Amino acid sequence: MAAEAHPQRAEAISVIRSMRAFYSQDPAEGERQAYAKFPDIAKATWSGWVKLARQPAEPASVRPTSVRASTMPAADGKPLTFEQRIARIDSHVAMIVTASTREVIDESSGEIRTLAKNPAMLAQAVRLQSGAAEMLVKYAIAVENLGRMQELYDTIIEEIGKVSPEVQRAVFDRLREVNEQRGNARFGIGVVPEPAHALPDVDF
Repeated sequence: MAAEAHPQRAEAISVIRSMRAFYSQDPAEGERQAYAKFPDIAKATWSGWVKLARQPAEPASVRPTSVRASTMPAADGKPLTFEQRIARIDSHVAMIVTASTREVIDESSGEIRTLAKNPAMLAQAVRLQSGAAEMLVKYAIAVENLGRMQELYDTIIEEIGKVSPEVQRAVFDRLREVNEQRGNARFGIGVVPEPAHALPDVDF
């Protein structure tokens, strides 16, 4: 009868792989950081687990919440939206925070407190989240500014059409030409609405 696996074996291998991925430039350091989380494990046993962790993980072991699964392309094959990419960064940061912290019970109050197991890794997670938040703010500002520009263009074109439909059509033709030259249509930015007298749709 085969001996039962060590109760911490699966968890340790998972942590080793995560730490090796986090310290991709120095996997050995990742392994050392992982071992610090399991100080009671014999070195001989740990060496065997490290060898297993270095092997490619079986596809069946990949869960929807794993790093590999969360970095896969969208199911419909379309590029991810900006918001989806930020959400994935958030999920990865949460994984780092989980790996670099531990919960303890305060004996005096009975409250659960979160302590840092790896301050350096936790600080890195904070920097990543801060960077993601900064990108999100810049994106929101850019979208708002584009909206204001679009409103301005719409108003100008509408007023031109009231005075001279011919000039309005010439403006549309020129905008189409500029749009094709710069290739902005592929970003889905600035779609000029069709005026009341049925000019063709133009992306700008």
